[in-house]
Amino acid sequence: MTEIHANGCRLTDVEALRRIVLARRSARRFLTDPIPAGVLEDVLAITQRAPTGYNLQGWIAIIVTDPAVKIKLRHAAFNQRQVEDAPAVVVFATDTHVARNFENTASHALELGHWSESYANYLRRIIKAVFGREFFGVGNFFRWAGMRSMSFFRPMPMVPLGDIGFAGYGWKQTALAAQNFMLAASAHGLDTCPMEGLDERWVRKAVGLPGHFSVPLIVPVGRTPEPSKLSPRFPPEKIFHRDRYGTKFVGIESLVP
Repeated sequence: MTEIHANGCRLTDVEALRRIVLARRSARRFLTDPIPAGVLEDVLAITQRAPTGYNLQGWIAIIVTDPAVKIKLRHAAFNQRQVEDAPAVVVFATDTHVARNFENTASHALELGHWSESYANYLRRIIKAVFGREFFGVGNFFRWAGMRSMSFFRPMPMVPLGDIGFAGYGWKQTALAAQNFMLAASAHGLDTCPMEGLDERWVRKAVGLPGHFSVPLIVPVGRTPEPSKLSPRFPPEKIFHRDRYGTKFVGIESLVP
């Protein structure tokens, strides 16, 4: 009998997730064999379920399979060979003009009954203030001032843009999608390699991205001829703390020896 946890998650689900996470590797070499039909599409569908702040979904992914474009991406990634060898390379890009997505988000949420009209109007004011790009806009003032929240609005988690800017905020959202992508690929028996070593300008030029997009990472995907061993991790007591720094969270068993 399958055990049901308090949160409704089946034990078999937990075991499956553990296997998927442990199967993920950062591959440095790829076979040139194409990805089976339908597999990449399913991986991308799972990828899109990643969360984003205010559900603005301010990221896109460009799936590159054209050999000529992959050569350009290899140059943009400082000649790292896995970019050209992999059958596909996914360019994850952040839209720094993310506020333009709000009306589409609101329309969909209202249609499905997820938001009320008053809540949508409230968020509309928040988004304009936080992400407004006018020179004298409130959002720009707070970014310039380095302030971390706008508590004069009713209590609600706000977006800290003071020290990270539009691109930094978007990179956090985009990274969540990239993690979904890598785990979904792992579930399908594919290998990936998250790559931050790149020149954004060259990547944008290679795939035709407008200048208001920022590229935090690219991810080659395919199958590797040489599956690597699990990379080491620090002891859990070095990573996890309870309540405050220095108080170790004990009882966690490392998944990697």
